[in-house]
Amino acid sequence: MTIKEIYQTISQLVGQANILTIPREFIAYTGDLESALLLSQLIYWSERTSNPEGWIYKTYDDWEEETSLKEYSVRKARKKLEKMGILETKIKKVNGNPTLHYRINIEKFSDSFLQNLKKRTCKISRNEPVKFKETLTEITNKDHIQ
Repeated sequence: MTIKEIYQTISQLVGQANILTIPREFIAYTGDLESALLLSQLIYWSERTSNPEGWIYKTYDDWEEETSLKEYSVRKARKKLEKMGILETKIKKVNGNPTLHYRINIEKFSDSFLQNLKKRTCKISRNEPVKFKETLTEITNKDHIQ
C-alpha cells in the first residue's frame, strides 16, 4: 500500500458518517459523556423513525457498532436517562424477537433541558468579574509603533 492509498483510507474515516457529535450542553445536562452520547443519538434517530409514536429500536450490538459504547455503558446511560424522566423504554417484538424500544419524552426533555440551561446561565451571569490588582502588561514608549 502506498502512502497516498493509506492517506485516502484515513481520510475516509473522517467523513460525516464516522463522526459522533455530543453537544457540550448535553454533557452538562446529563453529567457524563456516555449518557450525553446516547441522548444525542436517540434524538438523531427519533427524528428519522417511521414509527408514528416515535419509538426506535436498536440492539446493544447496534449501539456498540454506532457509538463504540459497550452494553454495560448503554444500559447505565439508559437507566440514567430513564431516571431523569426523559427516556421511555418498552419491550416490543421485532421479527418475532423481543427487542428494547426507546422513545424520548419530548415534552419532559424540552422542559427539563430548558430549566437546566436557565440554571446554568444564571450561575454564570452571577459570577463576580475577576479583579486584577496589577496589570499584566506595562505600557512604555517603546511599545508604541509609529
